[in-house]
Amino acid sequence: MLGNLFTDDALYLAFNSTNKGTRTVQWYGTFSNVPAAPTALTATFKGRASASCTQVFAIYNWVTRAWVNLDTRAVGTTDVLVTLPVAGTLADYVSAGSTRLRVTCTSGAGSFTASGNLLRLTTTA
Repeated sequence: MLGNLFTDDALYLAFNSTNKGTRTVQWYGTFSNVPAAPTALTATFKGRASASCTQVFAIYNWVTRAWVNLDTRAVGTTDVLVTLPVAGTLADYVSAGSTRLRVTCTSGAGSFTASGNLLRLTTTA
């Protein structure tokens, strides 16, 4: 059964890594109905991997057309919860009411699976 990424429900959305070179899992979620000029944004992700990998949690800047890293850390088989305030000009992270958060995990040690249990964007208008 597929879990709901809006809820910390112990059901995971799992992604297999690439199987050549640096093994990579990369995916993003899009949030709708985000205020055009938020006064605060908080990004949350909870997940794990089947083997050690380096996880980068990022938000998309629509003005620069680039991903902005919020957090980088080693993760493994134990759940890791990351909750971070987003800094900078917050309106740059919103386009037509949408904001994107991305999770990337890389490893040079072989194929793995990265899983997410919770992906949330909290906004204040």
